[in-house]
Amino acid sequence: TSLLLSFCHNTHKGVICLRYMTRIMIIRHGETEWNRKGIAQGRSDIPLNKKGLEQAQLLAERLKEEHIDVIYSSPLSRALQTAKIVQKFHPNAKIIEDDDLVEISLGEGEGKEIQGKWKYELFFDKPIRPKGESPREVMERSIRAIDRIEIGRASCRERV
Repeated sequence: TSLLLSFCHNTHKGVICLRYMTRIMIIRHGETEWNRKGIAQGRSDIPLNKKGLEQAQLLAERLKEEHIDVIYSSPLSRALQTAKIVQKFHPNAKIIEDDDLVEISLGEGEGKEIQGKWKYELFFDKPIRPKGESPREVMERSIRAIDRIEIGRASCRERV
């Protein structure tokens, strides 16, 4: 268990207290064929390629000495594949799928080659592509997921 400085949930704004917290490690899935080709994936369910499987194995070996109680994952296969490879070194760690951890929806941009200024078109309040999700929406649901994980597990002093 890590002892960290944090803002308490039940105090006035700006009051700092010491408490034990859940330690959250955020990792990214390994490479997919679409990553390699520069194709926008978004929520398209593309599995890891050979290199991605190797990257996930290297990650698992790097994390094998870490204490991990629970693994939260996006339900997309590339994330679940990565989680299951990490879990091999942590057989008691349950994998929990969380829809709020899914990749950004790129709407009509999914499956298309990423080129030109699209690589840099991140408008905070507007979807990146028609029928897609805005970075603000991604941030809001990501914060929801992390809050749910931290608040739900803080008393357990777990590492996830």
